[in-house]
Amino acid sequence: MALVVVLHGLAGSANEMAPLAARLTAAGHRVLVPDQRGHGHHERHPADVSRAAYVADVVALLDEPAFLVGQSMGAHTAMLTAAANPSLVRGLVMIEGGVGGSTDDYPERLRAYFASWPVPFADEAAARSFLGDRPITEAWIADFERRPDGLWPRFDPGVMKAAIAPVAAVARWREWESLTVPVLQILGEHGAIPPGEVERMAARRVVVPGVGHDVHLEAPDETARLILDFLAERPLAGGFVSDVVQIGETVRKSPPRDPEFVRRLLRHFELQDWSGAPRFLGIDDQGREMLSFVQGDVWWRPEHEPPSLRSPESLAAVARLVRQFQNWSSNREHERPAGASTGMTARIRPVGSDGSTTGTGMVVGADDLAGMFSRYGRDLQVYCTRRVGPQLAEDVVAETFLVAHERRDKFDPRRGELLGKLSRQWLVPGRWDLRF
Repeated sequence: MALVVVLHGLAGSANEMAPLAARLTAAGHRVLVPDQRGHGHHERHPADVSRAAYVADVVALLDEPAFLVGQSMGAHTAMLTAAANPSLVRGLVMIEGGVGGSTDDYPERLRAYFASWPVPFADEAAARSFLGDRPITEAWIADFERRPDGLWPRFDPGVMKAAIAPVAAVARWREWESLTVPVLQILGEHGAIPPGEVERMAARRVVVPGVGHDVHLEAPDETARLILDFLAERPLAGGFVSDVVQIGETVRKSPPRDPEFVRRLLRHFELQDWSGAPRFLGIDDQGREMLSFVQGDVWWRPEHEPPSLRSPESLAAVARLVRQFQNWSSNREHERPAGASTGMTARIRPVGSDGSTTGTGMVVGADDLAGMFSRYGRDLQVYCTRRVGPQLAEDVVAETFLVAHERRDKFDPRRGELLGKLSRQWLVPGRWDLRF
């Protein structure tokens, strides 16, 4: 199980997040819920309420890499923490959180609102009468300080303005775009994050219907379920190409460019009982494809490569797999997209068993050989649907050869060399007449 740090929003408290924390703890996670500076039982008038100070407070809590869950300003703090300390953060959940930035007098309006409270409230009924009958009111009341003269909030309006001002001062797009950890954004249908900002963030997100900014209070069960599902995910190495995670015996990923084409293809493979591809299981409640999980190691970086990877036998197996994939996929009719071209200069024509040159056929091309992996160090499988689509068979093979020269990996140049070193006789034994 994981360490999870839950961060409340402006004018909130650890007490407000306690019900969510209890659900996460019941699932076996170790959960920390701090009162942030200027809030709850923390110092009421801290000297430093900068964004850097809040981030430093979170980092000080971490004795191991953790998942960060934040709401509103807490989500902003969590985002900045993840951007500055990627090695300390395993994942990020932003509940009604954005990148910040505002052109109006938002900080002053918040200060004026909190300053308008007729405190001390005589009792809880008086507080409800003024604050309204809503979940956030109950959270505030539960956290009020009980004094002889009545109920007092555990925060100061001026400190709230000072704390939110740096959030509103600048939109942190640079930090957002630098994130390298998995992110889940949970929004309310009637939430406070501007639609334009939500679209630009382009994060994996779930919109909870019928609720507003305080999603965690208005829909506590759904919020907890979404977070627990996120915590159960295991990012797969295929996530270097797209957002691919494992949940139990299933794989979840965003739909490819042409989802219907890919699903028909996977169904075709299933009907043919070909084990070289997973099975399509449906769509989950977050709009992701569900596929069957196949155990294996992706050949993406040196630490993932089995010792036998560079042997001629291994490369020959890759070649046979590519050919098998082409043969299975070429049993269907495919249309090449209008105007599609690989821009390659190689001219490769298939040769029949009698030595005659046959016509060019359409097969399924992935435009990426990164999906190849070893299963148990013996068998080979391939699966990459990020850019899957109809492609000329000759172009697929041409790309296999030219990958060494035109597709070098910026992280590991050796990756682009592997198939380029493969001799033609290994790749297409007796099947292709190569004409350059």
